Amino acid sequence: MIVLEQMRREGIREADILRSYPTLQAEDLAAAWAYVRAHRDEIDRQIRENEEA
Repeated sequence: MIVLEQMRREGIREADILRSYPTLQAEDLAAAWAYVRAHRDEIDRQIRENEEA
């Protein structure tokens, strides 16, 4: 989930994300984006921690 959101924040298009992860489908990304919206603070914190590591 975090990796997908990081990719999106870097401007990588959904089509390119799906090509990078062929087992994912568009519906999976829609669910991931909904999760990110619902848990924004947690996602932001995890991304910050990953960047600091």
